[in-house]
Order: sequence, then structure tokens, then C-alpha cells
Amino acid sequence: MLRHVPDTDTPGDALLKFLDTCVSVAVVSDQTLVPRCIATELLEDQFLNRLDWPWLVPTPLNDKRIVVVGEKRDPAGCERFYKTAKECGVSVVVMDHPGHWMEDSAEPRQNCREHFIPFPSFAFDDVAERIVTAIRYLPYTINGIVTTMDPLLQGVAKAAEMLSLPTCPSEAYRRATNKYETRLMQTSDTMLLVSSTEDLRPQLDSRQSPLSLPLIVKPTRNHGSYGVSKVQNETDLYAAEQHAITSVEAQHTIFGAQTTETNKRIAKAQRSTTISPFGIASCSFQSKTEQFVEMGSAWLSTLPHIEIELLRSEMLDIVKRVGFETEINPGPPGQSGSIGSAFVNGVDYYALYIMQAIGDGTRFRSLACPFPNGLQCHLATSPIPIRLSGGLASDSISSPYLAITLKYLAIC
Repeated sequence: MLRHVPDTDTPGDALLKFLDTCVSVAVVSDQTLVPRCIATELLEDQFLNRLDWPWLVPTPLNDKRIVVVGEKRDPAGCERFYKTAKECGVSVVVMDHPGHWMEDSAEPRQNCREHFIPFPSFAFDDVAERIVTAIRYLPYTINGIVTTMDPLLQGVAKAAEMLSLPTCPSEAYRRATNKYETRLMQTSDTMLLVSSTEDLRPQLDSRQSPLSLPLIVKPTRNHGSYGVSKVQNETDLYAAEQHAITSVEAQHTIFGAQTTETNKRIAKAQRSTTISPFGIASCSFQSKTEQFVEMGSAWLSTLPHIEIELLRSEMLDIVKRVGFETEINPGPPGQSGSIGSAFVNGVDYYALYIMQAIGDGTRFRSLACPFPNGLQCHLATSPIPIRLSGGLASDSISSPYLAITLKYLAIC
């Protein structure tokens, strides 16, 4: 938690007063593989690497409250988010369907939220207005709104605008969640936008040159990687296009949300790699009827520094052109990515997401500072699909995501 510096004290005076009240002990084990004097120096270096960041801020940390509209995660998957919110001094109210596990007062993890608000439907057409109505009748103050569901990002941002709460523009979220529009911001001449399987053939015939295989087919708007597939020939292209439609309909049923938009985007597969500012996630595209799943993620990238900076610069430019004012991912941070970034770089995306939601720019900038000495280690994760019986979904770790539970292996 970031400590408040009283206006009457200089940052240095306040720090000395604060340290006078602190007691800490570090014990170097006799089992260490290096001499004790060297181990102590290494320990001091690690302390400095973790403490040398702007953790003194000029404003008090008052209690805040946010609403999570649509908590799609299971108890294990969201535990760290709620713990982070508590450590940031932010309480959480959950708004979701009646019967959600967060509503059950007997659920062991229900105390991670302050209150539960039944919200019968996530129909997209008027979701912002209904969120506003529900929040205005609450007997306490709300300081920010977030969601864990990609299709709701625009509606939640619009609701925040209507309530004069901190948010990036709802129009920016609309563009960011439209894969066709964001792709247009990059150079690409191998992309189609179709609304049905009947619309596909005329577009293929009207092209001056055929599309180069392989192709990635994905819904224009979807949650996560639902409906994403890779095809190697034109026959599979039709099946993949239909799979995208079916997947969108299925996810809306799962989330209790409806929409009239069913367009799909077809783009040439550049590389089966997802690139982020802090690393590379190697991805595996499954067949036309199977769920996309990552083979694993690695922090940090082994790309040359100059290439990483070029990627960072290009992505920042796109983020600004979309309409965002921060560099935080417009979608809700994922469990694996958030853990990897926090552990390796010292940047916790959950904390940044919460600070952005309450409009605390000072603490956002402070928490966005990575370890000053660079990476503290290298980390790799690999998801292993597990069936209820405990057996692997197949002999391959990169098998389709048929699992109930997702296990991660961390290698440091």
C-alpha cells in the first residue's frame, strides 16, 4: 500500500519518521550455497530492487469502492484480483446474475466482496442504462466500474460516463473490442469481413489475388479466444466461419448476454505468436471446431532489445489512436499474464486496472514502475488441460482446451 506523505513534512522527513516505527529481520540460512557475507549482499540487492520505486505519494489513500459488472471467473481464478483490491484499499461490489456463486453467503470466498447485486440480463442494447439505474439506487458511493467480460467493456465504460466516473472513452472500448477495426490500424491486405457463410464466396471471388494460407478466422467481437481457429484450405474456411458464428451464440448464452452483431473477421496468419510489451506468449491454434489454447507463455522475450522497443512504440501508437489514455490493456487482465508481469517485472496489472477504475493517476504511475534493476528472473508457464478424472485431455500438453481445471507450471 502506498503511504501518504503529510503536507507539513518533506518526503525525506516523512520517510525517516515512518522507518523509525518499522522493525524487520532477515535471517540467512546456514544451508545457503554461497558464503554468508555474499548472501547478505545479494539479499540487500534484492531488497533495493524491490523498494527503489516511488512508493511515497502526496495524496492520502481514502477508501474506495468499485463495481465488477459480470464476474465470469471461478473462485480460484479471481481470488488474487480481490486480494489485490483489498490491499489497495478498494472494496468490491459484484453485479451478476441471480444464483451466481458470489451471491451465496455460505461460499467461503464470498467475503472477498462487500455486496452482491442481482443483475438479471446483460443484453447489450441497453446494458449501460440498466447499470446506471442499478448503481444510482445503491445506499453507498461507487468510485468506479469494471467488468471481466470483453463484450461488456463498451457498455460499462458508457455507464461510467453517464455517472461521471473515471473511464477511458466508451468509443475507444468499442474500437478496441472490434478485431476488424483494430486490424485496420495495421498494414494488412489479407483481411475479409463477412456476415454469413453465403457472404464468404462472393468476397473470395471478387479479390484480385487469392488469400494466402494459412488463415486465422475469429469473430469480430467475442470474449477471449472463443471461436478462433486456424485453417489450411478453403474447405475448412467455411467450416471455421460457421464455427465462429456458433461460438459467439454459445458464449452469449453462457454469459447471459445477447447481441445482433455476428460479423466475423478473417485475417492471414502472420505468426502463431501473441506479442505484448513485457514478453511473448506462444500460441497454438487448434482445428476448426476446437477451442484456441495457448501452449505456454514466457517472460521475457528473447527478441533483440531494438525489436522490443519497435514493438512497444508501435503498440503505444495504436493504443493512442484507438483513444486510450493509458497503456493498460483495455480488456480485463488475465490470471497468467498478471502473475507473470508482477513476479518478473514487479508490475501488477490487477493493481493498475483498479487504480485506473478509480481514477488514481498518481498511484497508477507509481505502480507502473518495473524493478529498477530489470527482470528478477525468467518465468515460463504451460497450461495442462485436466479432465475431472485427473487425466490429461490427450498425450500432448498443447491439446485442445477441454479441461475443467487449468494448471500452470512455473519455471524460474
